[in-house]
Amino acid sequence: MKFYLTLFFLFFSSLSQAELQLYIFDCGRISIPDVSVFGLNEGETEVKELFVPCYLIKHDDHLMIWDAGLPLSSVGEVGGTTRYEISLIDQLASMDIEPTDIDFVAYSHMHYDHVGAASTFKESTLLIQADEAEAAFEAPEEIAAYRPELYADIINSTRITLNGDHDVFGDGAARIFSAPGHTPGHQVLYLELSEFGPLVLSGDLYHL
Repeated sequence: MKFYLTLFFLFFSSLSQAELQLYIFDCGRISIPDVSVFGLNEGETEVKELFVPCYLIKHDDHLMIWDAGLPLSSVGEVGGTTRYEISLIDQLASMDIEPTDIDFVAYSHMHYDHVGAASTFKESTLLIQADEAEAAFEAPEEIAAYRPELYADIINSTRITLNGDHDVFGDGAARIFSAPGHTPGHQVLYLELSEFGPLVLSGDLYHL
């Protein structure tokens, strides 16, 4: 009997939390010639170029995108993108993944440097805080960093509107936590990775 209980426990455990896989993509570099935009003075930091990541999370047969990087159209802008060599879509294609294969998509927030490829994922279910949806979809003109033309195609996508924290896959492996401040509905993603351990994708919760 003890042997069967052990097998049941192992089987139940394997179902309760599937192994999570995280892939990180280079979704551009952005130049910051004037660090005062971050509330810093010259000399407080030597960082003048930021790496903009995008993430793919794989959980069993489900795929999720977290942040969609810079828009390709911003390459060459003064004080903007300095380099974006391979688009997120092409990087996914190298893994034989099409935009329509993505089940969920979520953004730390809807500023232009996080939603560059957002409209490509219009068939995916959007996970967004209610306050962020209101700011980005209903009154984007109030904040210059919102560029609604980049996410116009997802306004009517299937959406799960969040009012706080959310367990993405239902087993605690990937959890979204509300973290307002940088924007009204800024959010972070907490991951439980089997080998690395816990990891937080913090978006723009902290600058430099």
